[in-house]
Amino acid sequence: MRRLLIPLLLAVAGYGAFALLFSRLDPAARWQQTIDRQQAIARANEIAARYGLETRGWDVVVTTGRNREAERYLLAHPQSEIAPLLSPLVTTVTMGTMHGERSFRVSLAADGHLLSLIRREPEKTGQAPTGPPTAAEIEAALKDLTGSFSPRFTQIKANSQGQGSRKSPERFGAFVVGSDRDKSEKGDRRFTQEFISSGQDQVKFTTEAVVAGSIIKELRLAATLPARFLDEVAFDRSTSVVVIGGLTVALVVLLTLGGLVLYFFGLARREVDWRNALAFLVTITLLMITANYLGGATESLRAELTMGETPGFFMRVALPLLISFLLLLQFLIPLLVCWGGALALYARTRQGRPAGLAAMLRGRLWSRATGTYLAAGMLLGGIIAALPFLIAGSRIFPGSAVDAENIHRIFASKAPALAALTSPAATNTSGTFLLFLVFGFLVPLLGSYLTKPLLARLLSVVVGALLLASVFPLGRTSLASALAGGLLLMVTGEQIWRRFDLLTVVMASVSAEVALRIAALLAQPSAALRLAGVTALTAMGLLFAFALVAAWKGRATAPEADAALLRAGTLIEDRAERERLKAEFNVAQRAQQQMLPAVTPDLPGFHIAAICRPSREVGGDLYDFIPLPDGKLGIVVADVSGKGVPASLYMTLTKGLMLSVAEEQSDPGAVLREVNKHLYEACQRKMFVTLFYGVLDPRTRTLTCSRAGHNPPIWRRTSEQTTLMLKPPGPGLGLVSGQSFDRVLKVEQISLSPHDTLFLYSDGITEAMNEHQEEYGEARLMAVAERADWLDAEMALNAVLGDVSAFLAGTPPQDDQTLVVVRVAGN
Repeated sequence: MRRLLIPLLLAVAGYGAFALLFSRLDPAARWQQTIDRQQAIARANEIAARYGLETRGWDVVVTTGRNREAERYLLAHPQSEIAPLLSPLVTTVTMGTMHGERSFRVSLAADGHLLSLIRREPEKTGQAPTGPPTAAEIEAALKDLTGSFSPRFTQIKANSQGQGSRKSPERFGAFVVGSDRDKSEKGDRRFTQEFISSGQDQVKFTTEAVVAGSIIKELRLAATLPARFLDEVAFDRSTSVVVIGGLTVALVVLLTLGGLVLYFFGLARREVDWRNALAFLVTITLLMITANYLGGATESLRAELTMGETPGFFMRVALPLLISFLLLLQFLIPLLVCWGGALALYARTRQGRPAGLAAMLRGRLWSRATGTYLAAGMLLGGIIAALPFLIAGSRIFPGSAVDAENIHRIFASKAPALAALTSPAATNTSGTFLLFLVFGFLVPLLGSYLTKPLLARLLSVVVGALLLASVFPLGRTSLASALAGGLLLMVTGEQIWRRFDLLTVVMASVSAEVALRIAALLAQPSAALRLAGVTALTAMGLLFAFALVAAWKGRATAPEADAALLRAGTLIEDRAERERLKAEFNVAQRAQQQMLPAVTPDLPGFHIAAICRPSREVGGDLYDFIPLPDGKLGIVVADVSGKGVPASLYMTLTKGLMLSVAEEQSDPGAVLREVNKHLYEACQRKMFVTLFYGVLDPRTRTLTCSRAGHNPPIWRRTSEQTTLMLKPPGPGLGLVSGQSFDRVLKVEQISLSPHDTLFLYSDGITEAMNEHQEEYGEARLMAVAERADWLDAEMALNAVLGDVSAFLAGTPPQDDQTLVVVRVAGN
């Protein structure tokens, strides 16, 4: 959680700057979209009814297009009187019967007024006996296009042309959408009116009606803007887009080829886990298909294919989906092969940080590492979101301006909130797509094959900056600012990548793009679009809360566990190896259980209960009872440092030594001195054993004991209502040589009274840690001992274990738990 403090501060600065600059610099803040999808459909149905067309039950496609020329003009003339007719966004509603014999298309401005109308009818439908529309009806239809604004213009031309002739306005701009541009047929009649606005920058508007038989077949409103606005847009797109787009395509192709080679070599050498690549492919494919569907790309294809003569079901539904999927391949193939190449690089050189993303793809979301990476990415997305606005607002690069792509498409989505969350993945200029290629494959590739780290880092920054320049929405207005933005994004992304993980970089990019779409939704007057923005923002907040909780309370996984998700090796051999190790563990576990006493001894005047719970398949704890001469009983409780098989082996050695020495020695101190001598000679210094050894004498009711670094037993004196800890000094076995051990070790003897209870335990009891990182502790154990005054040994043992389990509250124990309870019988 402490790793998130700096990202939190950067998030406040980044998202704060983004929120302040968005309303000033982003065109989306000035689009003023007042209609959403449902309102656009209702408006289209209303217009269709006005022209005598019943569209109930027809297939409906809604798209939103962008008119950059009008947008540029309105930016220069924000208070122009003709602003209502120059809409920066055009919402197009296309309706048709399922088999395509009839269709109707309406284009609406941002405020909902009519811009164009196209109607397609079978030939017999268009020849009604009622006769053609009257001049008044045609003039009223043209009036629908300009409404109350036409008196402000000067009419410069009005004409009517007959059959087969056609005359086009000078420029229809983006108001005429799709494949419906000026298609005249035999028998059509065309009526046009031209108006010109007053002021310095005169704009010519053309209204046009096309009549076929008795119906008005088409209506159009077109604007001819001054040449300088058209030239500026053309220059921006021809210079910046071509240069940056060409560099991007070339670099993506090179990276794809390199990833393909490494991926197939990795598969051939069995270094790449193909399941990881498959999980990646399935996840990305589903995400992109969803993004295309919700984000409007598939809907736009349907709109283009719907206005044919007889499109049919295939043209309306199947073909758009097929084309959409084929278009996705240009992103899916680079992503897949570069991910495979990244896995191969990591398997061979450990270059890159793909473990977090691999863990998430395998469903390991509830882990501290994954939660930290996700939360950090969402926080640091604020810096990435603010970068283009800071560059444009700094005025360092003349002519630079924020110019985001494709945000307007989500306005016509069936689920704008979901589209805002997913559509960033469906565009080749997406930062998520390119940042993944850069930090998922390019940077590790250069780091692997360039021997000089400084040269590899410098080259990765330069190439990455060129590739990431197309991420910036500055590219359409200033080539220099786009390159500078790419450099800043590369440096920022590299810092995130080196301090966290590839997953953090990807999540930061997604968060930045989602923030831009949410801001665009919230900036519109439409209540439905604003609600979608609030919904998307809430969803991101819930995801961030989940990531924080996972970073705090999720499973603690070791780095090698995440790295294991990337290692292929040979899957069959790995599975066989796991099965073999599991079988060996089972054998070791059975051997350990057989080494523990099968039953507790029957000692006159005493009741004894004992248990040992390994935290793994096998553990390093030990308890034992050693019968001694004169009816005495030796009690051993020991704990070997470490866990698993090595600890079990040391435990086995310790038990053998104790049994062997106790047969010859009756004094606990002498026994421990002899055992320590052998362990010190045989064991490595990094392994040691803590042990308590006590000798019970039933005739005298005494306990003589020594303690070699072990937890002090608890002595509950029921008759005196006191609780003590037995702490005879002594170091752990195997740590120091004989003389040093002998000087420290002491022997203690106590006299026991009826109903006294001894609790002998390992540190797995007192050091048991719950989810809040709190230890059970000796104080809690002593409190349970005090409550167990009148319980027998078995019940007292269960009381302790139950209290420990309640304290852990489902948290798995981190260490072996051993407990021996000795209860003195009453008189």
